Amino acid sequence: MASEKRLIDANAACEQCGMKNYDCCGICIIGTAPTVDAVEVVRCGECASHEKEACPKGTVWCKTMCRYMKPDGFCSEGKRSVGGGKENG
Repeated sequence: MASEKRLIDANAACEQCGMKNYDCCGICIIGTAPTVDAVEVVRCGECASHEKEACPKGTVWCKTMCRYMKPDGFCSEGKRSVGGGKENG
């Protein structure tokens, strides 16, 4: 678990503690830790371009890719649907 990377919101952690500029109980370590180059993805089941009707079980139809996708799949074209609710296939 020591090599496991996790994304956190250091600003939210600091706000939750009530301190500013990472002045509290170890948050300064988190706040100044190196960041990772990460992009939030939109899963196919949450995407505005998916359709679920008449799809094989466990899939959604992607109007962008013109193929069946797993609900937990993703692509670079994903846009979160207005409701943002997850579809489980």
